[in-house]
Amino acid sequence: HVRARGHLYNMVNCATAWHRVAKMHRQGRVPRGWRAQRDGRVEELEIITRRLLTTFEVQNLSNLAWSCAVLGYRPRGDLLTLVADEMEQKVDAFYPQAVTNTLWAYTTLKHPRGVKLAEIL
Repeated sequence: HVRARGHLYNMVNCATAWHRVAKMHRQGRVPRGWRAQRDGRVEELEIITRRLLTTFEVQNLSNLAWSCAVLGYRPRGDLLTLVADEMEQKVDAFYPQAVTNTLWAYTTLKHPRGVKLAEIL
């Protein structure tokens, strides 16, 4: 779906795609030996995410971070840093589940921005 329709995605479609991949992975519904880091569709989803990132709302941002952590996925470049930047700009819109998911994700991924996010959220 990402390859055929990704150009039509909005923030909700993009965050939902990340969440679905992570949920399928968590439930063991991916092929044996599958790794997000080696899947070109995930790379394409990352490109779409970069394009849409400034439109993401808090739930989209926290779902993206959670999904990366569930997948054990380290995005190329600085995507998680850019996500943290967006989160910091929207700190007043965070609600308990988004805070929990975000802090768990950044801690699980051992991302350096996790400490700063914990301080401001």
